[in-house]
Amino acid sequence: MAKRQRSKKAPVWLADQGAKPGKPQAKSERKAPAAEKKLTDIKGAIHGNDAKPVTVEAYSEAALQKMLDRIKRTEHPWGLRIAAGRLLRAIADLSSIKHLRRGQIEHLRALLVLEIQTFEKLCHRAGFDRRHIVGASYCLCAALDEEAHHTPWGGGGKDGIGAWSQHSLTAQFHGDRDGGIKVYQLLARLVEDPDANLPLIHLIYVIMSVGFMGRYRVEGNGEREHQLLREKLYAIVKARVPPLPRELSPSLHVATERNLKPISCVPVWLTAVVGLVIASGTYAYFQFKLHKAQEAVLQTVEAINQMVSAPPPLPALDAPKSRASGR
Repeated sequence: MAKRQRSKKAPVWLADQGAKPGKPQAKSERKAPAAEKKLTDIKGAIHGNDAKPVTVEAYSEAALQKMLDRIKRTEHPWGLRIAAGRLLRAIADLSSIKHLRRGQIEHLRALLVLEIQTFEKLCHRAGFDRRHIVGASYCLCAALDEEAHHTPWGGGGKDGIGAWSQHSLTAQFHGDRDGGIKVYQLLARLVEDPDANLPLIHLIYVIMSVGFMGRYRVEGNGEREHQLLREKLYAIVKARVPPLPRELSPSLHVATERNLKPISCVPVWLTAVVGLVIASGTYAYFQFKLHKAQEAVLQTVEAINQMVSAPPPLPALDAPKSRASGR
């Protein structure tokens, strides 16, 4: 089986999605022809063969239980956001995917559909409010549709044009195509009772923070209005979340018994005396070494003086006789 060519930038949330499409299975796993057919269907869709259905492998029960345990360990009101972690990452990454063929779009859409179904399943098992689950699913679908619609492969920003516009996620899961408007209508109702709706308000704040703008994307002063709304939502959430404890570990037990013997302090005067003795000894030692070296030099100079004696005096010369006396 030929190896599938992967896109240059594969988002993190696509990396470990069950069995990787197009990847050959080990020889021990090649038992049922159905598995080979499933991989062939995905591979065909990736390469633009849209005649065959695109299928993806769902999460195992063990993987779902592991994700559910993590959600249940999360404090209120962060559980809904933790459950939507992969979808939030997808919203942030979609705009960075520049080129996809139609088959790859279908594969991507199938993976996102699986993630939305998994999100709803985890939320129901965690016991979240059903209204919050439906609202969160709608907002996530709307944000994914918006990010995909404004890519060259999903629609390029032109209404009604593009592979994604024809089969949006909000239309499939909620029978609606006005997510850019209705998300904010839903938010207006939620903030009327922020204490009861804090988990969903917080999730919408995060969705807006990772890129969703909705109707504010096309308004004249939309970016500024979008920023102001985010600040209001942040204030609502911050006012209702208990502050972090000032202590790093408030439940830490501090032992009252001393396990180590106290270290006795050395008097300052004793330290000064010991230092003075050491300094004096060091000075005396080097003074002695210098004196010995000086004696050796003096002895050498004296020996040189004895070896080189003064030259003997020159003999006296008689005065020359005058020529007159000689005659």
